[in-house]
Amino acid sequence: MPVSTTPRFSISPYFAAYDPTKPTPIITKTVERLLSDA
Repeated sequence: MPVSTTPRFSISPYFAAYDPTKPTPIITKTVERLLSDA
């Protein structure tokens, strides 16, 4: 599985949750992106 490095991969909550490097910041950015898109 590819590591979520690009912002497009960060959109997926599953990829963010499976990120071993920084799960919390990525999830936060994902939420912010979802709110921005919505």
